[in-house]
Amino acid sequence: MFKIPSILALLATALLFGCATHNFQLVTDSTKIMEKNGFSLLPPDGNNWVILPSDPYMAIFGKGFMGSNEGMSTIGVVVSAGRFKDRQFDLKSQEGLKEAAEYIVKESDPNRFKILTSTFSPIYQKQATDCINFEYSAEEHNNPRFKGKILITDYSGSFCRHPNSQEYSVTAVFSERRLLGSDSVMDEQLRKEMKHCLESVRFTPVK
Repeated sequence: MFKIPSILALLATALLFGCATHNFQLVTDSTKIMEKNGFSLLPPDGNNWVILPSDPYMAIFGKGFMGSNEGMSTIGVVVSAGRFKDRQFDLKSQEGLKEAAEYIVKESDPNRFKILTSTFSPIYQKQATDCINFEYSAEEHNNPRFKGKILITDYSGSFCRHPNSQEYSVTAVFSERRLLGSDSVMDEQLRKEMKHCLESVRFTPVK
């Protein structure tokens, strides 16, 4: 199971600096279902979204653009299925599910990430399984491409036990990453574009 900050750090770095841009694929049809191992989904709606390279258990989308004060923001959507390899959680219990969700949020590299705020919803039912929503903001320090600068990332997402393979979980999250002091570019249109993707997620068998 990947840790969310690590995924989004990779996403933001790739978008901000054009790393391996020849591997990016432009989203041309937001109504075409993508099949992954453990889930299916639609890409985000709207212009200029790209699909980033990933593995069979993950889908990564993003786009970057200038904010009102010339600060570059990176918008990202990540959906992934996986199992924890470094910790054991009883995902079949509500207590274990909440502990696992808190872990993926709070157990980041302390030398790089500082959690500023975090909130979790009550556990709820979705597609015949238990899920929990989360929101959090984090400072990122010691980024080798932003020496001496601080980055801020706001995350919003969900963490669900996979209904068919209950040792697996599915994490779906969107984020905005920007330099400290830069204005947020997040607005209702962007949220609508990302929700088109996140609300389309359907659990499928894990192979």
